[in-house]
Amino acid sequence: MTSPSAGERSHALSRRNVRLMIAFRATSRAVMFAPYLFYFVTATRGLTVLEFGMLQSLYYFVAVSLEVPSGVVADRFGRKHTIVLGSMLAVSGSILRIFAFDFWVFAIAEILFATALALVSGADAAMLYDSLDADGRSHEYPRYEGLVQSSWLAVTAIGMPLTDYFLVRGDDPTLAFAATAAMSLISVGCALAMIEPPMHKRLGMREITTGALRDVVGIPGILRLLAYSAGVFMLLRAAIILFFNPTLTDKGVPVALFGTALAIVNVAGALVAWRSHRIMDLVGEKLFLFLMPASMVAMYVLMVPANAPVAVALFCVQGAVLGAYPMAVRSMLNRLVPSAQKRATILSIESLACRLCYGVAVIFLAWTLDVLSVNQALPVVAAICCIPFLLMAVLPRALKTSEP
Repeated sequence: MTSPSAGERSHALSRRNVRLMIAFRATSRAVMFAPYLFYFVTATRGLTVLEFGMLQSLYYFVAVSLEVPSGVVADRFGRKHTIVLGSMLAVSGSILRIFAFDFWVFAIAEILFATALALVSGADAAMLYDSLDADGRSHEYPRYEGLVQSSWLAVTAIGMPLTDYFLVRGDDPTLAFAATAAMSLISVGCALAMIEPPMHKRLGMREITTGALRDVVGIPGILRLLAYSAGVFMLLRAAIILFFNPTLTDKGVPVALFGTALAIVNVAGALVAWRSHRIMDLVGEKLFLFLMPASMVAMYVLMVPANAPVAVALFCVQGAVLGAYPMAVRSMLNRLVPSAQKRATILSIESLACRLCYGVAVIFLAWTLDVLSVNQALPVVAAICCIPFLLMAVLPRALKTSEP
C-alpha cells in the first residue's frame, strides 16, 4: 500500500480545515445573547447606559492591546494553539456573565471575551487562507471566507427565534448566555481537531513584529484599507450593539421578539455572505466597497421616521454589510500580504485598527445615546462613525487598480 503523496496530504489538510473552520465559526460566533446584551446589562442587571459604554470601551481596549501580540504568537507558534485558547476563554466569559450583577464582574467577563477575540481574530483567517494555499487554492479564499461568514449568520438566524421562544423568561434572557457557552464549548472541539498548515520557516517574534509593521506602513494600499475597514466596522458595531435594542424598544417591539428580529437580519447577512464573492465580481470591487458604508449611512438616516417593521427591514442592511464586509477586506488584505510568515500579525493589525477606533469612540457614542433621544442620536452617531473614511483621502492607494 503506497503512502499518500505530498499533494494528496495537502488536499486532505485543506478539506479538513475548511470544514472545521466552517463549523468553528458557526459555533464560536453563535452569540445567542447578542439581541439582548444591551437590555440584559442595563434593564435586567441595572447598569447605566454610560456603564455599558464603559464596558464596551474596556472590551475594545483589551482587545486592541492584545491584537498584535496574539497575531505574532500565532505566526511564531502556530494558529491552532491561539484559536484553541481563545475558544476556551470565550466559554469562561459566557459563564461568568450569567453570574454578573455589578460592573466589576461584567468587567472581568469583558476582559475574558476581549482576550478570546484577540487570540482568534487574524489567526482564524490566516488558518483558512494558509490551508487553501497549501493545496494551491488561495484564489478560492473569497468564496470560502464568504461561506464561513454565512455559516454563523445562518446558525444565529435559526437559533435566535428558538432562544426567544425557549430561553427568554419574563423578559429575562439569562439562559441565552448559557446557550452561548454551550456553543463555544463545541467550537473548542472544532479547533482541537484542526491541523496546522505547513510553514517552511518560522520567523522570530521580533522579526515578525517589525516586518509586519514595515509592510503595513510601506506597502501602498494597506493603510488605506485599514482606514476603510475601521469606518465600516464602527458603523456595523454601533448599529447592532448600541442601537438595536433601544431602536426596537422605541418602535414598540417587545423584548421577547428581539431574537426573532435579529434572526431576520442575520438571514439577510447569511444570504449575502454566501454569494458575496459573486456579487463583488459582478459589480466590481470599487463599487462594492462604496456601497457598503453608503448603505449603512442611509440605514441610520432612514431609521428615524421608520415604524417597527420598516426598522427591522432597515437593520437587514446591517446584516447584509456584515455578511459581505469581512470577505472583501480580508481578500484584499491577503492579496497585499507578501508572506505567510506574517499573515496572522497583519490581519491582527487590521482588527486592531477597527477595534481601536470603535473603542475610543464608543464612550462618546454611548453618551450621545444617553443624552439624546434615539432618533436624535442616530444621524449624529452615523456622522461620527464616518470619520475614518476622511483619512482615506490622504493615504496612498494600492499599486493595483482593484484595491480601494
